[in-house]
Amino acid sequence: MLFHSTDTAATIALGRRLALALKPGDVVAFYGDLGAGKTTMIKGICAGLGVTETVKSPSFVIVTEYEGRTGSELHRKDTKTQRGEGRSSQNIDRRCVLPVYHIDLYRLGAGHDRFPSGEIGACPKRNRDELEGIDLEEYLDAGGICLIEWAERAEGVLPERTIRVRMTVEGEGRKISVEGRELGANLRSTIFD
Repeated sequence: MLFHSTDTAATIALGRRLALALKPGDVVAFYGDLGAGKTTMIKGICAGLGVTETVKSPSFVIVTEYEGRTGSELHRKDTKTQRGEGRSSQNIDRRCVLPVYHIDLYRLGAGHDRFPSGEIGACPKRNRDELEGIDLEEYLDAGGICLIEWAERAEGVLPERTIRVRMTVEGEGRKISVEGRELGANLRSTIFD
């Protein structure tokens, strides 16, 4: 499916809508040059998954874990304790917690300029070794939602079920392609309802 985003707000809104089509265990791989809007769309997905923390690119730490929510927990209004010190523990159903892993592979490999944005192919051995060092496969199999920027650097280890989001700058807007899994009808109805 192909979408056109005219500004940051539209990219975040598309991310929020994509979040509604995701389920635990999904891997979403993002491809695009610097400034294409990958982190912006991930902010929208995280918001749609109920993440309340500030989402920013984890380039220097590689992986940031957020706490999202599933199902009806997403639509619940947060309640505060009477003293305003956070959520009341009686209103949180821990079964609804969903880990969201934001992974940024920009710094993976010394010569990352060898991998044009969006390139699909085998993962070079040097990258594979670094991926093992950050335990990427454990995150992929952890049952949360994995959101991976610069995913072309891990292409050889991404699962077959991976949802791929390709982003390119077009004038002042963005062209966003989403493919994978059975998202077709599900995402289309989520976006256009």
